[in-house]
Amino acid sequence: MYLSDPIARYPVRAVTKPRDNKSDPNLETGTYGVFSTCQIKMRKSVATKGVPYVFFVTTHRAGERVLAGYYRVGWYAPGPDSDYVLAASSWRFVEPVAASSLRGALREAVLVRRGYVGLEPEQADQMRKLLDGRDDWTGRYVEEIHRLESLSVRYTGYSYPTWMRASGWGWSDVATYLAHPAPADAGSPPNTAPGGRWVCSACGARSISEARLKRCGVCGALSTLRPENEEK
Repeated sequence: MYLSDPIARYPVRAVTKPRDNKSDPNLETGTYGVFSTCQIKMRKSVATKGVPYVFFVTTHRAGERVLAGYYRVGWYAPGPDSDYVLAASSWRFVEPVAASSLRGALREAVLVRRGYVGLEPEQADQMRKLLDGRDDWTGRYVEEIHRLESLSVRYTGYSYPTWMRASGWGWSDVATYLAHPAPADAGSPPNTAPGGRWVCSACGARSISEARLKRCGVCGALSTLRPENEEK
């Protein structure tokens, strides 16, 4: 389950969401979790259990839940904060499939309230075939992401103001975000903070974001943002 942008033509991630600009699912690179800290448990399950597919659902515009696309997982690696990052060997996003058009277990899976749900292999195969049988709109989705980034620049000066990023993401950014993982017993820091207020332990800069970001927007340090109240 991901949050889609309410002003988008297609159900792409919420690029323009105030105080919470989204980077995943990152269709530009076919990755998940390289840039964001959301759904750490889901990615760990995918990596450790060898899950071959991740299907993406969201609620878009009219308020109806839809199935948007999938990743075929081709690669994963440990990341900071005991996280895993995923990359797809192939990915496909299509004209949204309304939950109301589905039946049985597939409909229930698409209607997941929040987070994620596991599918039986037979269900996953049905869902993949359903998406493979539709025209590939991935290019349209990526173009829409870039359009929203341009709108954001026009009104805020940044493609992703929460991140203080002037542009979006590409494969040239991936190496910057991949770092040596934290010790196994270190656990993950909180993903939310009171009032969305964070402080960087490396440079002391303060920032506002509904979800914890992987990098400080000021100094660029990885895994240094902590809830501001922890510093008091």
